Amino acid sequence: MEALGYTVVAFGILAFGLVSARAERSLITPPMAFVFFGYLVSQEALGLIRFSFDGELVRLVAELALILILFTDASRIDLRLLWGVCRIQSYPSVRR
Repeated sequence: MEALGYTVVAFGILAFGLVSARAERSLITPPMAFVFFGYLVSQEALGLIRFSFDGELVRLVAELALILILFTDASRIDLRLLWGVCRIQSYPSVRR
């Protein structure tokens, strides 16, 4: 990716940061916004960014993204609420 590509990506992140407070109250989530932005600037739409991937790079990025998403989602779980709603029995060593 060349300098224009990095500039476009940096601008997209900055632009989303400026409207992220308003975006929290909308139906559009940050991943949806970034996927749309990525498609918009890709060679399929406006053609501002041209790049090619090899299979290993795509796999590495996908695995890292999956790890981060699963970790952040798991860290936000309220176990007390989960135990109460789902009536999950806890282990004797785990206190509510």
